[in-house]
Amino acid sequence: MAVGLLVAVGLYFVVDVVSLQYLESRGADQIARTMAAESATLDLGNVPFLPGFITGRLGRAEVKVRGASAPGGLRVQSVTTTLRDVHFSPGRMFALARSSFAARTKVEASQPLGSIEIAEDDLEDFVQRSVPLIGSLQVRASGIEVHFLTEGASLSDDDEPSEEEISKPARYLPKVEAGRIVLVPTSVSQIDRRFRAEAERIRNLIELPQIPEGLSAVARLGEGVVVVEVQGAEVELMVGEGSPE
Repeated sequence: MAVGLLVAVGLYFVVDVVSLQYLESRGADQIARTMAAESATLDLGNVPFLPGFITGRLGRAEVKVRGASAPGGLRVQSVTTTLRDVHFSPGRMFALARSSFAARTKVEASQPLGSIEIAEDDLEDFVQRSVPLIGSLQVRASGIEVHFLTEGASLSDDDEPSEEEISKPARYLPKVEAGRIVLVPTSVSQIDRRFRAEAERIRNLIELPQIPEGLSAVARLGEGVVVVEVQGAEVELMVGEGSPE
């Protein structure tokens, strides 16, 4: 009996570990594919795992995504999300782990904490593709500085434009309005009038998915990066790409 009990415990431990690794791996693959990301990792906690998953309740979950693609071709350097006391339907969640096109399902959690980081180079590439008149973009502590190309100047793949080829900077500060990231102009009056309309376009260029209601979000400037930090008491999410049942 003792030997049988030890064997049973060992088998359960193996099944528990394998189930955890399988769901983390499949979940990460689905997240990376859905977000068109370079990579993603999913951490669903430690063993014992199966009792919590079968009852649809996990102590925590953490998602880390690198190099995600947003609408318009904006590359998002990283997205990190941590959730506590996660509630879900185990059957539907298992179906989603197998295929992201399975029916969408609701996930409820407490103490959500997340961050989104957009690197200076990625933001510059994105804005220049959308507004070809832009010569350079720099993320500084005082704000995001955008320089426009002067008449007759053009961008080169090898060299940055010289000071003579760009205008005085228009400055912007990142802000979250109605759940979306916008670049609020703080200084555009000093640039040539022919650039004013293009300068205003930059405000609403970023089209990341809307931050869920009930969460507070603050945008700030780091060293060469725009950071949006999100937190709240509780959150309710619809997960998956298929239609909700």
